[in-house]
Amino acid sequence: MNISELRKNSQRKFYESEIGRIPKEWNVAQIKNVGEIITGNTPSTKHPEYYGDTYMFVAPGDIGSSKYVRKTEKYLSGKGFEISRKVPQNSIMMICIGSTIGKIAIASEMLTTNQQINSIIPNEIYNNEYVYYALNYYFNKIKESKIEKQAVPIISKSKFSEICIPHIEKQEQRKIADILSAWDKAIELKEKLIEQKKEQKRGLMNKLLTGKLKLSGFNNEWTLKRLKEICIRIIRKNNGQDVPVLTISSLSGFLDQSERFSKVIAGKNVEKYTLLKHGEFSYNKGNSKTYPYGCIFRLEDYEEALVPNVYISFSMNGVDSNFYKYYFEAGLMNDQLAAIINTGVRNDGLLNLNADEFFDITLPVPSEYEQKQIGEILDVATKEINLHQQELEALKLQKKGLMQLLLTGIVRVNN
Repeated sequence: MNISELRKNSQRKFYESEIGRIPKEWNVAQIKNVGEIITGNTPSTKHPEYYGDTYMFVAPGDIGSSKYVRKTEKYLSGKGFEISRKVPQNSIMMICIGSTIGKIAIASEMLTTNQQINSIIPNEIYNNEYVYYALNYYFNKIKESKIEKQAVPIISKSKFSEICIPHIEKQEQRKIADILSAWDKAIELKEKLIEQKKEQKRGLMNKLLTGKLKLSGFNNEWTLKRLKEICIRIIRKNNGQDVPVLTISSLSGFLDQSERFSKVIAGKNVEKYTLLKHGEFSYNKGNSKTYPYGCIFRLEDYEEALVPNVYISFSMNGVDSNFYKYYFEAGLMNDQLAAIINTGVRNDGLLNLNADEFFDITLPVPSEYEQKQIGEILDVATKEINLHQQELEALKLQKKGLMQLLLTGIVRVNN
């Protein structure tokens, strides 16, 4: 935008509406006037003939970060679809019950949804992608006031129908949607590239960390050693200093408890927590989809931290820590862990595995120089992924800024 356009925008008149400050040429519309609202339903599971592989059946778990829903976990048969409330292609779907209230997506084809989702079929004066972006932006501003506080959060259909968005000329709607769609496309391409890079890294780890792919100049056989032979168990307690209290997430590694749970959940038990230092490892015995036999992470972003004493903590000794960071990340101990973990989980949700069994696991031990070279190659792959992730976050931040400018009329695109 050039100086003359900025000056022109600054001279436009605005007024305070029920959705905030918007241009005087804009009006406000309730969702019930934007289009028909449909609340989904679930065909009886007592009739297996209602389910099949023909029509998408959208549940909250199928609505994620993508603008369009193109696949679902469950599908309906023709019979199931006939008794369901049909959602036409290009309708906007929003989750209105449960912990993910407010997530929005567009139907890529004719489909149906369960009762946790309300759908809008926009009428002819609204662009469906504009409604998607406007509802996303304005609902997030008033989300807390619309949600009914109860065991399961809910937005009633009547409250949903009263949500307001700007009513503007369809040509301007389309241009706003086109601009934001361009950013969404860039975000989608960047996310796909990151997944490709992660898959390449996984393949590289599987080959390099198992000796299937040998680096040039390294022909020596690898030895096998028990973990207890190349590590030292950490059982130290806090020395009274004020240090962060962390937990381990299978997706993100070490996280501050106050950030993940909105408070430190350790309470008085923090006295029993293990004091971990930079470069040391902890094994979280909780199973997850990502790491079904628990996960091991190295402390990298803190000099010291407290971790639950149910974690098995240790430092590597006489070997390259970086090599084993990636070995643990790749889950290459899973087969051994599966063989020694007793079936099921304990009452506290942790896998049945004691420290002695864990430290008896055997690991490959290349020469220390080969370990170092492999670690450095994987460092390069990791840094490339991190760079792309930073670029992705920048794109998302730019889109957020654009939504604020375009959907409040600060920047106009009607000319």
